[in-house]
Amino acid sequence: MKLFLDGPDTPVERATQVGKGHGRIETRVASVSADIVWLQERHDWLGLQAVGKVTATSRKACPGPGAGDGGASAEGTTGIENEALADSFVLEPNLEEAPP
Repeated sequence: MKLFLDGPDTPVERATQVGKGHGRIETRVASVSADIVWLQERHDWLGLQAVGKVTATSRKACPGPGAGDGGASAEGTTGIENEALADSFVLEPNLEEAPP
């Protein structure tokens, strides 16, 4: 699934969110594709509408040069996590409430 979502020809919608707290900065990128005819042909997943993944990159800031002025060293620790998703409803941009 990861290869499909990362492919250069795959139509994918992406959204990015950045948050900070507990001495780290986390960037989450959600990728979703509804172009899954090939997957529906291989598997009998009733109601499958889209597949996606969330990649979270977490960077722990280390005090370094410039720490007194809010800067951080480039020597922070970085971690990356991936989660795969299968959706049974169609996601819509700016959806204020999830479908029932």
